[in-house]
Amino acid sequence: MEQHGDDSRVNKLCVVGLVCLILPILGLLLEVLLPAGGNKVVATISFIFQLMYIAGLVIMIGVRVKYPSNVFGKVLMWLHIIVGVIFLIILIAAIVMCAVVINGCMSCMDDFLSGRCDFIFWNFYK
Repeated sequence: MEQHGDDSRVNKLCVVGLVCLILPILGLLLEVLLPAGGNKVVATISFIFQLMYIAGLVIMIGVRVKYPSNVFGKVLMWLHIIVGVIFLIILIAAIVMCAVVINGCMSCMDDFLSGRCDFIFWNFYK
């Protein structure tokens, strides 16, 4: 088992892993900018990009296990960790925003059902 980390083959593998990390992020932006509502091409490309992220993660783990002293592999690992943390922060923020919106709708529904609703259109139907 080779242990030196300056092998150009390992660096090429890390470049492939980096591309597999960056392209899914661009694919996610593509999906946000061009919603896949009925467009199977955008949905398929987005799915392929997400599979590429998993492949990049496997490549990074393989490089870190086989060549632990490779600096590019370490940087790739930290990039994966940073992307994962950002994803978790965005996920938690989305969950909190949904909870706030649902709570706001429920309090409005309570006012609506009790007759204390101050909506302009509600006054027309009283």
